[in-house]
Amino acid sequence: MGSLSGRGEEITSRLERILRDQHLQENLLRRTLAYLVDFLICSIPAWIILETVASTWLIGYPVNRFFLLEGAIQVAYGSILEYSRGATLGKSFARLRVALFGESDPSTHFARNLSKLHPILLLLDLVLGYLYSPDPRQKLTDKAVDAFVVVEKEAKGRGKVREA
Repeated sequence: MGSLSGRGEEITSRLERILRDQHLQENLLRRTLAYLVDFLICSIPAWIILETVASTWLIGYPVNRFFLLEGAIQVAYGSILEYSRGATLGKSFARLRVALFGESDPSTHFARNLSKLHPILLLLDLVLGYLYSPDPRQKLTDKAVDAFVVVEKEAKGRGKVREA
């Protein structure tokens, strides 16, 4: 029972850090804005594909079909743009960049974007990252590939961190 109590205190401590730390709040708000912009960008082709071609061969409820197709587009879109430019259009709009501690290759960006296949996976990625990453700026997939999403001005001069 003591370990559960200790875990609860750690979670409370992380929540208090988010509530106190304005830089962390700014990072989280910018990431949310970036995700919404990217979601809208990827929703347009998903909607067009569903309305014209895929509605006859994609199985499942219409909302779930949309989220799976939009998610697949978002994984490809995010992986390609983050590998080639260091940011998606949404991240660029929010003045964010992906910073890596290791090598930048397409599989690294694919892995960090994989949870965007479906909103439930993304939510789990965010919550588990919050619970298990020492830095609340990291999703679980960010932690797995040693990546951070940082405000552009922070990406410069972070020592070993290199932009994607």
